[in-house]
Amino acid sequence: MYLCPPGGTGWLQFAGEYMPAGASAAGYTMVGNPTSTLTLVQMADTVRAVTTPVAGTTLGIGPTTANYAALIQSNNLGPTAPWSVSLVATFNGSVFAQYPGIGAVVANGLTGATTGGPASTGYGIMAYDDENNAPFVFLDEFGLGATRISAVSAANNNIGNFIHGTGRLHLRLLNDQVNMHFQTSTDGYYWTDVGSTACPTGLTAWGFALGTDVANGIVFGMGLIHENSFGTPTQYPVATSTGVTFPTVLGLGTTHTILPGDIVAIHGMTGNTAVNTGAALGTLGGGVIVSAIGPTSITLGITGNGAGSSGGTVTLLSR
Repeated sequence: MYLCPPGGTGWLQFAGEYMPAGASAAGYTMVGNPTSTLTLVQMADTVRAVTTPVAGTTLGIGPTTANYAALIQSNNLGPTAPWSVSLVATFNGSVFAQYPGIGAVVANGLTGATTGGPASTGYGIMAYDDENNAPFVFLDEFGLGATRISAVSAANNNIGNFIHGTGRLHLRLLNDQVNMHFQTSTDGYYWTDVGSTACPTGLTAWGFALGTDVANGIVFGMGLIHENSFGTPTQYPVATSTGVTFPTVLGLGTTHTILPGDIVAIHGMTGNTAVNTGAALGTLGGGVIVSAIGPTSITLGITGNGAGSSGGTVTLLSR
């Protein structure tokens, strides 16, 4: 945004809201159930995505489910590699649809549901709308075009991400080289975990999913994909650590961009193992809040349990 003050001689620039990077329909492979289709249409720097039943299929009920994924193959999704997959989208379900949803996903292949064999497995942070128009967020594991394998609902504690902020859904998967974090944001800048779990092995593709993975779910949903991007989280190696003290101070050996209040994951500490983070449900999602910073250090509200050591890695989760 640019403003010219009264009597001013030049324009002043002000940052507005986070702007998505833009999305492209090119490069996606559509993977899903043969009873439905996913159509992508490029509209300037936004992609319109619509899932519908194929001709002759009753609008309402498919033989299994109607989730459909648009995926891009990648060799950078190893469980020990740092990566993130972000989705910025607006979504419209339908009165015809049962649990319509959209989400950022990764998958271990590009095989959709058929009668001849198992589908590839997808993992996603999925936003759904139930029959009472109440939004839910799920940590989801599902067959591509097939039924849900497992899911953990974060339910109404993430309702604000549907009705506040920029009016867009901001969903992200982030791998810190040990755990995969399922994240939401109201503004696309500051992220919080819904939860985290050990990163699956064998992942080969990333993208987004649209539809439903409820058994005999109804096939219809529309979304505008403003951004669907692959990135690398911010990480710092640990150079030093205080020992059996409170609080714990980690020296990073370099200047950093971490701020007080940021949430970080820490792995690989061998001496002061108390600072290593695990996998968990909830806002911290296995992370820890940074209470203070120095030019080359961060302070954590944790009591150390061993001699200071290096060798660990700090991953910024919240931005």
